[in-house]
Amino acid sequence: TSPSEPIGETQTIYRDLLTFLRSPRPDLRKAAAEATLATLVSSTSLSSDDGPSGNNREAARQLTSHDVIPPLCKIASALSPDDHGSIEALAALNVLCSDDSMGNQCVLDFLEARGVGRMLEIALSSPPSTPVTEENENSKKEWKSWRQQVNYACALLANATRTEKGAVEFIGRAFPEEAIPSSMVKRDRGLEEEEEEKGDEPHNKNESLFKKEIKPTATLLLSRFLNPALIDTTSPAYQASLKTFRNSNGAKPDNEFDEYDSDLENDGKHKDADKNYQDLQPQKVEPMGEEYYDPYQHVAAVIMNITQLEMGRDFLMKLIHSGKKQNG
Repeated sequence: TSPSEPIGETQTIYRDLLTFLRSPRPDLRKAAAEATLATLVSSTSLSSDDGPSGNNREAARQLTSHDVIPPLCKIASALSPDDHGSIEALAALNVLCSDDSMGNQCVLDFLEARGVGRMLEIALSSPPSTPVTEENENSKKEWKSWRQQVNYACALLANATRTEKGAVEFIGRAFPEEAIPSSMVKRDRGLEEEEEEKGDEPHNKNESLFKKEIKPTATLLLSRFLNPALIDTTSPAYQASLKTFRNSNGAKPDNEFDEYDSDLENDGKHKDADKNYQDLQPQKVEPMGEEYYDPYQHVAAVIMNITQLEMGRDFLMKLIHSGKKQNG
């Protein structure tokens, strides 16, 4: 938005954009998702060390105040990204949820719009069945779209799980809310009422609300994260990142990298050692960038974030103990 535009005209533009995002016509929703992303990206200074420009912050503020997160979540859930603007909607959601000024509010709106469930559906979707070949351009396009969607979805999960509510949404449910039998919900609430009558110590509301069964989402995502077959090793971005990693490890051959030593991080030799970082930093994804070659890379941040919950710590400890048993 140009600073010279009248305030009334600016408000009208954003209201019209919201109307198009909610349109029943797929072509209008796609165009609106593209316009939303363009509004955020065109005013973002990606090369600036100071982060997003003032125009970008204003765009994020306007879009957030006009409640664009719910319709963007719906568009992002579309199964045909080329037809409905799913990738553009996912990219716009990532920019908004990682914004320095409006990111926290956007994450709350994202959770209210059941964004975690929507992103899990994307992240755990089956990859294209057609293998990638040099001759088959359609298969390349399908795999690229799938990797982009999954990459954005996992980044949004990483941002959502920075909050306790988001972490509970991720790991605490056994099934989507619609699939939970009403009898199970009533029984769970009845147990809570009994505990209150007995004078028992009240549980954390978030913990008790989702204490039915542990959803295996973390396990499923972790298995995808550890599957090298899903990484596009032919991507130039992958080759560039591999070269950077090799250089940082003394140009060792494949599979001969030094084991990571966390003690080296605390030796006081790093130039950023004195900086005061927040505990859980937002996952920033370059809009329409090339990092999707590894679609599940943000799962590492998700696993880290869920350890703020006891359920998340239990999940991690089970992994450690099971690994020791297998190695023993």
